[in-house]
Amino acid sequence: MSRLIICLDIPPEKEKKKSVQILLNEIAYNLLEVSGV
Repeated sequence: MSRLIICLDIPPEKEKKKSVQILLNEIAYNLLEVSGV
């Protein structure tokens, strides 16, 4: 999980990557909520 967050911290060079990062960010938050952290 820590690796995913680190990857999300890297600014995307393209807008397409930006949208993908946003989706990954939402998934990460959902996983955190499910784990109860």
